[in-house]
Amino acid sequence: MPDPKTKTIAICNQKGGVTKTTTAVNLGVGLARQGKKVLIVDTDPQADATTCLGWPETDKLPITLAGLLEKSMNDEQLAPGEGILHHAEGVDLVPSGMELSGMELSLVTTMSREFALRDYLSQVKGGYDYVLIDTILRILKNELYLGYYVAKEVRSERIPELQIIDDAMFARAQAIVESRNTQWTAKQERSTAFRLSDYLLSGKLVCADCGGRLSTNTNTDRYTKRDGSESTKKTRRYICYHNTRSLRECHGQTSYIAEKIELAVMETLLEFFSQVQASPQEQLLESKYKRQQRAGREALRKHGKALEKLQHDLERLKGEVVNVLAGTSKFSEELLSGLIAEKETQIQQETAQAQALEAELNDRQAAMKSMNGQLAQFEGWAQEFALCSMERKQTIIFHLIDRIEVDRGYEITIHFSTVFEQFFGQEAVAA
Repeated sequence: MPDPKTKTIAICNQKGGVTKTTTAVNLGVGLARQGKKVLIVDTDPQADATTCLGWPETDKLPITLAGLLEKSMNDEQLAPGEGILHHAEGVDLVPSGMELSGMELSLVTTMSREFALRDYLSQVKGGYDYVLIDTILRILKNELYLGYYVAKEVRSERIPELQIIDDAMFARAQAIVESRNTQWTAKQERSTAFRLSDYLLSGKLVCADCGGRLSTNTNTDRYTKRDGSESTKKTRRYICYHNTRSLRECHGQTSYIAEKIELAVMETLLEFFSQVQASPQEQLLESKYKRQQRAGREALRKHGKALEKLQHDLERLKGEVVNVLAGTSKFSEELLSGLIAEKETQIQQETAQAQALEAELNDRQAAMKSMNGQLAQFEGWAQEFALCSMERKQTIIFHLIDRIEVDRGYEITIHFSTVFEQFFGQEAVAA
């Protein structure tokens, strides 16, 4: 049975991009700083909370929420702490991934499917003071809970055995969604200004000296004004945890002003995004892949020339066999046999190299086609980045950047993710 003292809080909103994930993460970290044990559960297949906390490559995680739910539904015993990730900020995380999007179909034929998440949490929440659930929009709009299969524009007849909630409750939810949607849209139209929120780069900053991840800290300074009134000033900082705790030798700074680092990184990203918008796709692809294709085709041509020469030499040596048999050749039978075998081996090797190179050219050509789609995504990010919500900025940053190294004097080096570096190089130095 779960600990009755554990409080479970679901962060819900019918609108996307309204800081559900940011709220869940920041609330969790805030509670952890107060000495509470906190578990964050990411129930979104897009895995924004998982990415935000520093695990952007969810496909490389050994298990995510989908796998844990499946084990729970199959009554399999979960090992203590199985699948739960531990963050330096003091919070634990049940990560999500794209495989969670297929769970709904599995739930259709599962008894008591509406309790699947509750049953899983009952096995793990006992050791926590708070469980925070980062929820997803489509739960509120999914007609599967009314007993319908929906695929694009096609909806099945109602299947009573699949219905979880009644029509009146679902209709009421849709009315609330539409009402709040309208209110939010009006609010967004009135306010599109850009503001930095707390810790834009949390989870991505590392100390350039010791390699440890930088954690976050807020200092509050209190002072008295001339009129005698008291005031406070909060300063957000990123700190080297290993340096401050003397966990390992580190000659870097112990702390960095967050705003200074964030503004430098933002300026660099905006510059890179301006390059995306200013350069046509063909030009960007030409700079990397088309040059490689031309070099590959030239190498293949040279292999073809070498193969022709080897085949010509082999035919000439085989023609010498008649002379060896007649005793008029300058080659002995043993020497000629060895030379023929050597040429045949060289031809096999050259043919294999040419085939491998041709396969590489074909693979690169296929990769070039996929890069068009990736670059189109980057162009979309470039257009929205300056004015999008802070939650969205954080999501984009965690997809684009592998890590950001910070050294003394605010020397900042941005290491881009593998996909992004294919267009703009492996790293950039922020001023």
